Amino acid sequence: MKKIFSISLLAATLIGSSSFATDVSLPKTVEGYTISENIVATGELRPRFEFVNSNDAHNSYAFTNRFVLNANWSAYTDTNVIASFLDVSSIGNNYSTPDNVKAGYPIVNDEDNTELRELYVRKNFKELDTVISVGKQKLSFNNKRHIGTTDWRQNYSVFDSIYLKNNSVENLDFELAYIFKTYSTTPGYSFDNDVFALNGEITFFNSNPEKLKLDIYDFMIKDIHDTYGLSLKGSEPIGDEVKFSYNLEYSFITDPVLGSNDVSNSTPEYYKVSAKVNVKDLTLCSGYTVQEKDYTTPLADLHSFNGSLDLEVVSSNVRTFTFGARYDTGYGVLSSHYYNFEQDNTGLTIGDEIDVSYSFDVAKNLNVLASIAHLSPDEVSSVDKTTKAWLQIYYTF
Repeated sequence: MKKIFSISLLAATLIGSSSFATDVSLPKTVEGYTISENIVATGELRPRFEFVNSNDAHNSYAFTNRFVLNANWSAYTDTNVIASFLDVSSIGNNYSTPDNVKAGYPIVNDEDNTELRELYVRKNFKELDTVISVGKQKLSFNNKRHIGTTDWRQNYSVFDSIYLKNNSVENLDFELAYIFKTYSTTPGYSFDNDVFALNGEITFFNSNPEKLKLDIYDFMIKDIHDTYGLSLKGSEPIGDEVKFSYNLEYSFITDPVLGSNDVSNSTPEYYKVSAKVNVKDLTLCSGYTVQEKDYTTPLADLHSFNGSLDLEVVSSNVRTFTFGARYDTGYGVLSSHYYNFEQDNTGLTIGDEIDVSYSFDVAKNLNVLASIAHLSPDEVSSVDKTTKAWLQIYYTF
C-alpha cells in the first residue's frame, strides 16, 4: 500500500546547489511503500550512459546504473532510524577507474559498489525547536563550497557525524556538526578526520516575501586549517514579472585550532560575487569567484563549482567567471553555462568550459537528462582538452 511519507532522498542535478543552510537529514515528503505500521521504503534507479574524450586518449564509454533503497523506521515518537542501501553496477564498459587504470582510457569515477551507504538516527525535539541526527549520513552547509555531499557520481559521499540544528531563536537557524570520518565517491576510500562545523543563518525582513539572509560560518578541520566566512544572500522584485537575486561571500583560512599545521605566511582568501535575474520562464545568472593559492576545500562538493566535467581546476589558486542561462520550454528545461578559469597568482588562462543540458520530466517520478560539456584549455595550460556527454534516466519509487 502506498502512502505519503518522509524520508531523506537527495535528487541529483547536473548544475546548481543548495542556496541556504541545508539540513540533509530532514526527511522529504515523497511517495513510498508501507512495509509495516512503522516502516516505509522508497528507492531510485539511475541508469546513465557517459562518453568521455580527452586529448589523444581512446574514447571511454561508461554505462552504469545506480540503485538506492531507503528505509525509514519510526522507532519512537519524533525519532526515526533511516538507512540507505546502495548498489552501483556497470555493463560492458571500457573506461578506467581509480583502482583499475586501463592504458589510454580516461577515468570515470563510477566503480561497482554494493553497501549500506547511510545509517543514522534522527531525533526531533519539537519543544526545543532542535533536531539531532547521529550516524553515517549526508551533510551540506550553505552552497557546499566547504562541506557538501557529492551526489552527481553514481557513488555519493557521506560522513560519520553528529549533526544539530536549532531554530529556537526567531529568524536564526543555528547548525553544528562534528565529523569523524568521510567516505568519498570512490568505493573503499575513506579517511578519519576531526571536523567541527558551525553555521548561523540570520534572516532579516522576515515579514517581507523577499528575505535577506546572512550566513556566518566557521569550519575547523584538524591538522589542516580553519575557515571563517560570511555570506549575504537576497532578492528583490522588479515589477510584477522580474526578480533580481544576489549572493556575496568572503572567507579566509588560518592555522587550525585543532592540531597543528602552518597554513601559510599569509591567510589565503576566497571572494564570490554572483547575481541572477528571473523573467518568467527565463533565468540568467553570472558570477565571479577568486580562490587564492593555498585556499583549499577538502570536504567540498566541487561539482557545483568547476563545471560538469569535474576537472580539478578549482582546488586552489583560481579565478572563475561564469555565465549561465536556463529556460523552461514547457516541454523540459534547457540550460547552458560558460566557465572561464584563470590562475589567480599569474593571471594565466587555464581554459574555457561550455556545458549544455536538457532535462525533461516524463512523469512525476521519471526524469530524462541529456547533457554535453567541453573544455578548451589554454596553450600553456596543464588541463587536457576534454569532452563529456551523458544520457541519464532518473526514476524514483
